[in-house]
Amino acid sequence: MKETLKPLWLISLLISLLIITASLLLLASDLAQRRSTASFRIDNVVPQLLDINKEVLNRYPKWKMTEKLQEMSEKQQPGPQASEQAVEKKTVPFRIRMVLYSETEFAERSRDGYLEGLRKAGLEPGRD
Repeated sequence: MKETLKPLWLISLLISLLIITASLLLLASDLAQRRSTASFRIDNVVPQLLDINKEVLNRYPKWKMTEKLQEMSEKQQPGPQASEQAVEKKTVPFRIRMVLYSETEFAERSRDGYLEGLRKAGLEPGRD
């Protein structure tokens, strides 16, 4: 078995040395040309978009959209605007299960705190 592992070990070592050698050659060529990393041009090809889900935004009454954000959000909607009427979306509810390995006060308080945290996050039993 050791004889079959020896060639694999040797092959992986040779591949690693080849990668290191190629990296060093590329670095040496850049240094020989004395190119600064600041000289490389970087183009931002990703369009800057702002998309806000207003249904979710209604769940957080403390957070308000500024006029500038509202304008940015409306500018990027080239197609027809959706109707303002709330449409009930058919989604599959989450199934959250919890296993308590011991019936202690600590475990029960942990369970209650976990469920309270889910409620504070906006999840409701039966809806989400």
